[in-house]
Amino acid sequence: MKLTRSKGQALIEMALLLPFLLLLILATFDFGRLFYMKIVMTNAAREGVSYLSHHPTDDVNCEISNPLICYLGSENAIQLEGESSGLTVARSEITYVIQNPGNGPTPGEWVQVEIRKTPDLIFDGFLTRIGLISGPLQLKSIARMVVQ
Repeated sequence: MKLTRSKGQALIEMALLLPFLLLLILATFDFGRLFYMKIVMTNAAREGVSYLSHHPTDDVNCEISNPLICYLGSENAIQLEGESSGLTVARSEITYVIQNPGNGPTPGEWVQVEIRKTPDLIFDGFLTRIGLISGPLQLKSIARMVVQ
């Protein structure tokens, strides 16, 4: 009975497979972060549109020449919900849509909040270089409710 030595073979196989396994683990983290971010954005949009549907006068300040004070209550609800889960939502990433924008939302009409964010991914540049995506990936969450 002759014994063969296979320790070197196992070491070389592990050295060849280890980079692929690490890439797989990092890609899994990236996709997990994407799903988590999408869930947080959806919750934040729902919180903002819920506030706006229960406080339809939140857009009253839009008539004033200073747009920075428009939708303050809804924006605050969105940012608090995002920050409670570790996501910062900037004012420029929030879009409001009112069914009847001239008169403001009235009971029975819908209001909508849309949040768009570009996530910071580990493999974003790599996916662009190999042609799987054409540019930075952008996530979008939309929530719509009827004014109470």
